[in-house]
Amino acid sequence: MRLEPIRTVEIGGKLLRLYPSLRYLEYGHEDVPWHCENDLRAILDLAPVKAGTVGRLVSTHLVERITVETPDGIRVVAPHFMGERALAGAACIRSGRSRAELGLIRDAYRAAALGAKRIMEANVAPGTRKPRPVAAYEDQE
Repeated sequence: MRLEPIRTVEIGGKLLRLYPSLRYLEYGHEDVPWHCENDLRAILDLAPVKAGTVGRLVSTHLVERITVETPDGIRVVAPHFMGERALAGAACIRSGRSRAELGLIRDAYRAAALGAKRIMEANVAPGTRKPRPVAAYEDQE
């Protein structure tokens, strides 16, 4: 499967590519976007050992990361909630960034994800749209 990013943003001088979810692509249902996992790890400046620790923190039995072909080569993409967990995990393991920096990265990530979600919503047939919670985009602190 080849995925094209629906939104690319710069966060902290590094690119974050966001992709449509598989549910959106297969069924045309609105959903939250997926992110390029390597992009998010680069933005967080995680050393390989700490990146592995964050990876274990965000693992789930329900949803797995997937490897897909993109215009930039083979990439690992993951659902939005795993990006949120990676951001929280980076704060827990002291990624080398200050709490304030991580807050700015989190806010930029959420804004980018919300923008990508709105792009997908614009292409969903009006009769099939369902209200969905967007708590992941709101500050829960």
